[in-house]
Formats: sequence, structure tokens, C-alpha cells
Amino acid sequence: MAYFSESYSSCQTLDVDPKKGLMLMGAVGCGKTTIMKLCRDFFNKPFRIVASRKISQQFAQEGYPALFRYGSQSYRIKHLGYGPIVFYDQPITYCLDDVGVEPFAKHFGNDCNVISEVLLERYEEFVSRGLITHLTTNLDAQAFTQRYHQRVRSRLREMCNLIAFPTEIPDRRK
Repeated sequence: MAYFSESYSSCQTLDVDPKKGLMLMGAVGCGKTTIMKLCRDFFNKPFRIVASRKISQQFAQEGYPALFRYGSQSYRIKHLGYGPIVFYDQPITYCLDDVGVEPFAKHFGNDCNVISEVLLERYEEFVSRGLITHLTTNLDAQAFTQRYHQRVRSRLREMCNLIAFPTEIPDRRK
């Protein structure tokens, strides 16, 4: 709540960097996605929640343009009102939901670890333009590293504040 309310003194106390995104890590059904939806709506923060499975499916259908949509082209287009000149100037913040459950995708024989590629694209935009990324995952740090490799995990440490839920939290779904 300190992060979304932009309470910088609380963020500093909690060691949360407001210039980074959030990575919520915890067991199935502990409320990660619900918390992100509530914070988005309650604090009126404009970010889109998209399932990682959906991005993987889009890659299988469309190929690499689907990756760029969530990476280097994650900006709203601003027309100047005349001519073909446009600027991509308003960043779109995404919350990649359920990272780690998506299948590896194949498009015309090209295998791809889709979310890994999206995270690397978003990292480049984070470094150059401050693009924010949030994500939720059921994977622990070791499983995350196995699936996405140390390179992606290292970049996520720079891009996101980690909020890890205790492992003993029960599944809240009924």
C-alpha cells in the first residue's frame, strides 16, 4: 500500500524503491493477483494485468510482434494531429500474472521462452526510459532461476521490489 499510495517515507522505511515495479512471489491462492487488482483499482493506478499464458499463446499465433507489444512497443501512440508522425511517449505498465505457468511457445518452428524474452525487452526499456513492470509468480527463487536463468533473475532484482509471501499461507480460494 505504501508503494501505490506513493508514501515515499513509508517506502524508504520498508526498503521499497518507488521507481521499480513489484514482484509478488507466493503459494497458489494466497492472493497475489487479487492484491494487484485491488491496488490498481483502489489507488487508481493505470496498469494492465495480463496472464503470462495469454502472451505465450499470442506468440504462438502471431510470432515476435506479440513479444514487442509487451516490450519495446509498450507505449501509447500520440499523434501530432497532422501527417504520419507519431510518438510513443506514454509508457504502458503491465503486471505479468502467473509467471512460470506458461508453456514454452513455438511459432513456425521457432521455440521461445516467451516471458523471458518479454522481461528482457522490458528491462531494456526500464534502463533507458524507466518502464515499470509488475509480476506475480508461484515460483520460488530457485525454480525461477531454473526456468528463466540467472540473467533474467538478476535483471528483475534491478527492475522490481520483491514481496515474498510466507510459504505457510493456505489457498484462499473456495
